[in-house]
Amino acid sequence: MNSFLRLLGIAMLAGLTGCAAVAPNYTPSPQTTQRLQADKVRPVKVGEFKAANEASDKSISLRASSMQPAQGSYAKYLAEAIKQELDIAKLYSANAHIEIVGVLLGNDMNTGMADKGAGLIEARFMVLREGTGTFDKVKTARTEWDTSLLGAIAISRAQQEYPRLVQALVTELFSDPDFVAALK
Repeated sequence: MNSFLRLLGIAMLAGLTGCAAVAPNYTPSPQTTQRLQADKVRPVKVGEFKAANEASDKSISLRASSMQPAQGSYAKYLAEAIKQELDIAKLYSANAHIEIVGVLLGNDMNTGMADKGAGLIEARFMVLREGTGTFDKVKTARTEWDTSLLGAIAISRAQQEYPRLVQALVTELFSDPDFVAALK
C-alpha cells in the first residue's frame, strides 16, 4: 500500500509540473488508402498549409504541459498527414497539376477534469488545378476519449488521441464527393 501511495504521489506531481512533449507521428488510415485508390483520383501534390491562429499552430496546452509538432507547426503536421495518405495510395506527386492547400482554423485538445477529454480540429481545404480553385470547404473533426483526474494520465491520453483527431479530419476530407471530384 505504501508503494502505491508513493507512485500515486509521483504521478500527481508529474501532472502538476509543466513540460513540453512532441506530438506523436501521424499514422495513415488503410480505409483512406483504399478509398483513394477506388476513387481513381489523379496524382496530387500538397502545397502550402498555414494557420489562421499562430498560437494554436505552434503549441497545444495540455493542463500544465504543452505539446508541439515535430514539423514546427500543426499546419505542416496536417499537410504532412495528407501527403502520407496520398503517398501510401501511390497518388502523391510533387509535379502534379492538382494541388491541395489549406488553412488550419482551429486546433485544441481539452484534457478535461471530468471523465472525458475532447479534441477539435478545423481546417479550410482548397484544391487548385493549375492555379485555379476547384474545391473550397471547411472541414471539422471532433474526438472524445476517457481521461483521468491525474494529470500525467490525462496528458498522455490526450497526446495519444491527437493523431486520431487529425486522421478523423483527413477521413472527413477524403470522404467528401466534391473533394474527390476535384481530384479527378
